[in-house]
Amino acid sequence: MRTLMMTLMAGAAMAVATPAFADKTDQIVVDQYRAKIEAARADPLIARYGAAQLDEATSVLPTLAEDLDKDKAERARASIVRIDSLIAAARANAQTAIAKDRAANAAVANQERLADSQAQAEQARADAARSQQDAAVAQADAAKAQADAEAARKQLADLQLKQTALGATLVLQDVVFETGKADLKAGAEARLRPLAQYLQTNKDVKIRIDGHTDAQGSDASNQQLSQARAAAVRTALSGMGVDGARIEAVGHGESQPVADNKTASGRQQNRRVEITLVGQQLGQAVAATPQ
Repeated sequence: MRTLMMTLMAGAAMAVATPAFADKTDQIVVDQYRAKIEAARADPLIARYGAAQLDEATSVLPTLAEDLDKDKAERARASIVRIDSLIAAARANAQTAIAKDRAANAAVANQERLADSQAQAEQARADAARSQQDAAVAQADAAKAQADAEAARKQLADLQLKQTALGATLVLQDVVFETGKADLKAGAEARLRPLAQYLQTNKDVKIRIDGHTDAQGSDASNQQLSQARAAAVRTALSGMGVDGARIEAVGHGESQPVADNKTASGRQQNRRVEITLVGQQLGQAVAATPQ
């Protein structure tokens, strides 16, 4: 028993001790192991994951005290080994739990990273598909615009424009108007539509509309009628989508005849509305496809 006590007391002298001193030494040993258990329990992780082992180690302390008191060295040594083993097991449980928590956290992080990567890949595929769809729509729109421009060019050629000093000019005789009025006849807009389509695809081209009459009637009434007819054509083109700010409408009355007002055929030629693509050459307007 002295050898055991020497070990437990880390070198404390154990001569022939009085019973009172032996009892005190036994209590010191028990207190040392109780303190060892509590020191382990002070670690939150060990207290959490090794509580059962520490509780069991605490339950061994009375047995250790009894064995020391009765000088049962082997049993006391077994109790000490049991307490140390339980404390070690509590620490190992804590370390294992920490490792598991870290592994679980790492697994969660990996799952989140994988989910993010999958989501990003899915988004990338969706973006690529949308880009392809947008490109196809843009290509279709471009093809349609090109076809519309070509159709407008061909229709414009059918209108038989003539070249004037002001530009490429379409002449509308008074057959598109009711006699003595500025109202467009039914079907007149159909003749203007190819011109409107051309202007929609050539948005930088400006238009001038000149209204003319024959010499019959007063100068004032002829001036008013020519201005009203030019304005009527301007309104019709605006209604077909041509910006009104691009269109200038001017009435000239009877001041600019192109034929003799003494004959019916001459007066018919003088009653006209001229629509000019300002600054446009005839070949440019008719032959060139707008870009």
